[in-house]
Amino acid sequence: MLLVASAARPRSIPRSRRSGICESWDVKRDPEKDIVKANPSDCVDMTCDAKRKTLLKDLDGSFLGQIGDVVPQSEFEWNGNTKYGLGDYRIPKVILTYLNGSRIPVSQVAPYKGIIRDNTCVNMSAWEAYRCSGLNHEMLVIESLDADTETRRLSPVAVLGDGYVDLINGPQDHGWCSGYTCQKRVSLFHSIVATNKSFDVFFTSTSPQSLRLLLLNVDNTKSSRVESADYREKSGIDRNTKPNASQWGSIVGTRVRTITAAVCWECLNQMVNKS
Repeated sequence: MLLVASAARPRSIPRSRRSGICESWDVKRDPEKDIVKANPSDCVDMTCDAKRKTLLKDLDGSFLGQIGDVVPQSEFEWNGNTKYGLGDYRIPKVILTYLNGSRIPVSQVAPYKGIIRDNTCVNMSAWEAYRCSGLNHEMLVIESLDADTETRRLSPVAVLGDGYVDLINGPQDHGWCSGYTCQKRVSLFHSIVATNKSFDVFFTSTSPQSLRLLLLNVDNTKSSRVESADYREKSGIDRNTKPNASQWGSIVGTRVRTITAAVCWECLNQMVNKS
């Protein structure tokens, strides 16, 4: 059985038959259609996320030959075609800066690009994706609950884990205002992470005061840990959690406040609020 997960509701495809289809499946993107959306009226200065954030899970081994995941080549054209708006220069500066203001080399913080992988992941060039059997990938939603969620841009949002950095642009502007696009994009970001791993989340602009983290479509036995989020002022942190749902901590500093949270199925209504 296949489970295809994206920003929309996941779809299950029962009784998948391999029959050699797996190796010959060609799902390459159309570069021109990708690039045309990188404009101020649609996805601004990066291509849209949909093709970079679609997760395929083989739940019984009937498609891949073993239980595993297919994750997209999210780093496609990294430091390549500038029209894609993707590269080291888009990594939020807070990741690459010491407290004294000096620069941290990208190779030291994030030597690998794209969605987290391990040595079981094989690059399937015909798919522009990776076939993995050693990690359990799930979709993590990062959502700003601030009043300016549609008008203040937070992206690119960086998710950093095990030396892999993945950049997320956010949704396309689908509004229509007086014959023009509204240039309003909700700050809702879909990332792909691995369970039983730790991640850091960084925003390009000032972090939202109210933040919601949610693992989509998983049961309460699975979790990922968000080790830190960037908050650049001295202030407290208010916690709104269900009893025993997760463990939280905070470190208050002049540049970064660090939060720790286990993100799980039960945590739908958990928020991290800056006081």
